[in-house]
Amino acid sequence: MQFSKKALLVAITGPDGSGKSLLCRRMTELMQSDYSLSVRIASIWDVKDDLPGLSYGNLQKCFAALNPVASSLAIFYALHHCLELAERASPNIILYDAYCYKYAVSGLVRGVDYRLMTSLISTLPVPDCVIYLQTSPATTEMRKQVLSPYETNHGNPSLKGKTRFLAAQHQGLRYWQKLQVDYGPWILIDAEQGACEVFDEALSRTIDLFSPIFANRAAQELC
Repeated sequence: MQFSKKALLVAITGPDGSGKSLLCRRMTELMQSDYSLSVRIASIWDVKDDLPGLSYGNLQKCFAALNPVASSLAIFYALHHCLELAERASPNIILYDAYCYKYAVSGLVRGVDYRLMTSLISTLPVPDCVIYLQTSPATTEMRKQVLSPYETNHGNPSLKGKTRFLAAQHQGLRYWQKLQVDYGPWILIDAEQGACEVFDEALSRTIDLFSPIFANRAAQELC
């Protein structure tokens, strides 16, 4: 698939419970209000809004029911489609919640071959910036009180429910480290700190990286 890449693509990724969705929302609000930038949040779950009759719950069950390779193929189709949906709005910046890296880790934990996963990753555009929210499985356990069928379908099949989910989080740590090596450098932010601290650091690092864009917007507002 071909993408226009007119918008800056910022991937906000990290393990479950690291605060990706909250950070996307807060960064969007400030970029729009303080810099008059057009920002679009993209998420794999946006696909349900473009396919009548498909609910969030049904989509979760579908990804969970498929075998690991088929599930990864379906997820990467959704990643492509949702990026296209975001680009239709012609934003200045797309904040992609989780992006391919989070789902790559999930697929790898389920047993998908690493070479196949890298092939799937290569079909998507390389982000202009990747913000990785680092958090521990212990924090994930504390923050994730409700788990979906997809989230409890990873790792050791002899385990069930939250026990299986947490074991998969531990198993995923080494894949996160490998993806950082193969696809970095990423902006690493400690998501164990408070939400305000995470937001301030993520925003300042993004502004520093794309300073000409933010400076131009601020100048236009003064004119």
